[in-house]
Amino acid sequence: MTKLKYEILEKELKTVMKEIKEFRKENEDLIKKNQNLHEKIYDLENDNGVDDNNYKLLLFTIGLLIVGIIMK
Repeated sequence: MTKLKYEILEKELKTVMKEIKEFRKENEDLIKKNQNLHEKIYDLENDNGVDDNNYKLLLFTIGLLIVGIIMK
C-alpha cells in the first residue's frame, strides 16, 4: 500500500513540475511581450510628445496587469 501511495505521489509531483515549467515558459513569454509593449509605448511617446505623467501611469497600469496575470 505504501508503495502505491509513493507511485501516485511521484506521478503527481511530475505533473506539478511539468505545469510549473509551462507556467515559467508562459511567464517568460509575457515578460518579452511586456518589454516589446514598453518599447512601442516609448517610441510612440517620443513620436507624439505624450506627457511624461501619462506615460508613467500607462507603464504602472501595464505593470499591475502583468502582476495580476502572474499572481492568478
